[in-house]
Order: sequence, then C-alpha cells, then structure tokens
Amino acid sequence: MDPQMTPWLTLKEAADYAHVSESHMRFLVKSGKVRYTRLTPESASKYLFHHTWLDAFILGFGLFPDAEQRLRQEHLTGLTAITNAVHKVLDVLQALNRGDHEYDDLH
Repeated sequence: MDPQMTPWLTLKEAADYAHVSESHMRFLVKSGKVRYTRLTPESASKYLFHHTWLDAFILGFGLFPDAEQRLRQEHLTGLTAITNAVHKVLDVLQALNRGDHEYDDLH
C-alpha cells in the first residue's frame, strides 16, 4: 500500500513496508520495538502502524519521536563541523591579512 494514500498500515502492509515477514513484525510489536496502535481495546489482533513510526524504526530512531532529539543532536554535530570549518577559513584569512607566507599558494 502506498503511504501517500493513507498514513495507517495494517500488520501485513507494515511488514511489506519494512521489508520483514509478518511474524517478525508481530515479534517487533510484542517485544516493544515498534510503535503501533489499535482502534479499540477489543480489536486485540488488529494492529495499526503509522508510516512515520515505521520510518523512525527503520532509520533507527526508536519507538517515538524522541527521534527528534537524535535529529537535533545530528544537526548540532553538523553545525559544529560547519563552525570549525568557518574558523579555519577565518584563521587562513587572518594569516593572509598579516602577510603570512604560509598560505601564498592560495592566491
């Protein structure tokens, strides 16, 4: 099933979406590794999965959008790398401005 049509998937559709068997999807549910819901408590065998929950599981973000926290950390790591690169460029520019000959080949 195309998640563009409905965000909710049955167990079979979720298993297909995650490229695992239905029995493995049941194992993931029972072991608490993948998020799911049910329409009513009486529908004990009717699992429903939101495709974003499956995406989070597949990408390794866990059960809930504490994935957001992980994404924030990755974002900060990226920002740190960018900041470090900018500092290096500024160091080179300052050295060139001082007349440092170490970077003459950059002209």
